[in-house]
Amino acid sequence: MEETKEISRERISNGFLKLDKVHYERGASKFDAEVVNRGNAVAGLLLNTKTKKYIFVKQFRPGVGAELIEIIAGTMDVEGESPEECLRREITEETGYVMDRCELISASFASPGGSTEKMYIFIAETDGERNGEGGGVGDEGIEIVEYTIDEMVENLEELSKDLKTLLAINFETLRNLLPNE
Repeated sequence: MEETKEISRERISNGFLKLDKVHYERGASKFDAEVVNRGNAVAGLLLNTKTKKYIFVKQFRPGVGAELIEIIAGTMDVEGESPEECLRREITEETGYVMDRCELISASFASPGGSTEKMYIFIAETDGERNGEGGGVGDEGIEIVEYTIDEMVENLEELSKDLKTLLAINFETLRNLLPNE
């Protein structure tokens, strides 16, 4: 297969989502694509190790026009902040909990056909300590939802509406089924 080369790029929208029209060349053919420059993001399935409950957030999502229950997530919009530091901040902003530890399970492109966004997905833990109320920033209106692992599986149909949430739940469920080494 011939190499695809970017010829030029122009910004066609500079709102919350930045949209570029990109002109490509592959051999003798030329084509255009629109690319959303979303920035990178983090997401984490948070386990309260004292209550043995997983902490989710319920919030309105404009892309689907409805409220979804998801794992905690946010954009990496603080310069120089590592994915782990961003997750720690997002956990506190959205839930008020303090993250004790985290483990990266995936660093993947969310929708590479049209977006630059790379998502870092973690399994995280808290001992239940809080240093805030949560609820998000601005008008996010986040509600906290907590499930045991059994309740999480029972509510899988609702939770699977969001792929990052489904990926984290699948990872955690499989990890809990495998024997400890």
